[in-house]
Amino acid sequence: MLLADEISHDDESLVIISGSKLSQLGLFGGDTVLLSGKKRKDTIAIVGSDDEYSENKIQLSKMIRSNLRLTIIYNPRHNNLF
Repeated sequence: MLLADEISHDDESLVIISGSKLSQLGLFGGDTVLLSGKKRKDTIAIVGSDDEYSENKIQLSKMIRSNLRLTIIYNPRHNNLF
C-alpha cells in the first residue's frame, strides 16, 4: 500500500513513485498502470519515477484522485499525508 500525495507536475495522467518501488513492482518509467480506488473505481495512469521521493508514497494528480474517489488529509500527529 502506498500513501497518496499531491503531484508537482502539470501532467494529469502521470503518477510518480520512487525508483526502488518501481523496480520492486517490476515496472519501467512510462508503463501504463491500472489504479483501483474506493467503490470499484478504476483509472489508468502512466507511471514515472523520482529517486529522491519516499518509497512508501505515490504522487497523484487531482484528476486521478477524483476518479478514484481519494482525498488527501494531513495528519499533524504523524506528519504524513493520507
